[in-house]
Order: sequence, then structure tokens, then C-alpha cells
Amino acid sequence: MIRSRLFSVLIACAVGLVRAQEAPLFRTPILDPNATSHRQSVCDLQAQIFNGTLQLRDALEGFQLRPMLIESDISSFFLPPGTEVLPTEKAGIIIYILDALAERAGFTWRQSYGIADLATAPSNSTFDDLLEWSAEMYDISANLWLQSVGRLNRGVSFPEGW
Repeated sequence: MIRSRLFSVLIACAVGLVRAQEAPLFRTPILDPNATSHRQSVCDLQAQIFNGTLQLRDALEGFQLRPMLIESDISSFFLPPGTEVLPTEKAGIIIYILDALAERAGFTWRQSYGIADLATAPSNSTFDDLLEWSAEMYDISANLWLQSVGRLNRGVSFPEGW
């Protein structure tokens, strides 16, 4: 009896910890000029890749990536408004892709992601503004972004094969 209660308490605590770990680490107001950047320097990793001391496939092993996810009800690509914990089922293609990349490359992200609420964006802002801002504030902007010459000219890079 005592064992089963102890086990139940441990399971309840573990479930609470897992959920707490998957809550957004950062909530950054969109295009806020006073917001703190959560982007990390990977210059040392890039230098190691270029000088041949690190293989590209191993570069993110053990890294805690800080992606930015968008919260809005205008598209299924975004998280629903008020998201406090990442969904475990029907999480959407963006979360699925991040999980698959993390598994293959050996990085983590679920304890270090940020959410930007699209409703907080200034009314005169564009998606181009949001993309550029999010790429400067976070390690990656994990959303469906269409590649365009204008966005490339603003310094945003896009993965091949998406």
C-alpha cells in the first residue's frame, strides 16, 4: 500500500516535471526594441567545422538550441494562443520537424524554446519584419517561411529541402 502510494506520488511529480520542462523558457514581445536577445554564438563551432576539427554532422551534439515558435490562431503551423506546454499529440509539423532534427543531430530544444504571440506584433509590421527579428533574437525561427529574394537580401538563410 505504501509502495503504491509512493509510486503514484513519484509518477505525479515526474509528469509535473516533464510538463514544466516543456513550457516556453522565453516569451518575447514581437519587435520590442528593448527585448533581450536569446540567440547564442556558434562561431566557435563554425570555426571548428571550417578547420576540419569538427564534422558538420556532429556540430550540434549536446547543444541546447533556442528556437522561436509563433503563437496564433491564424494557421495550424502556429501554436494555439495561450500555449503553456507543448502538445504531445497532434503537435503540428514544426514541432515534429524540430523533434526529428534534434534526435538526428543530438541537440535539445524543448527546454529552451521561446514563444512570440502574433497578436502582440505592431499593427504596421510585416511577416518579413517578424522573420528578420526572430532570426536575430533566437537561434532559429521555427516556422514555415517562404524563401524570397527580399528575405535573402535581409540576411535570412533558408534550409535546403524544406
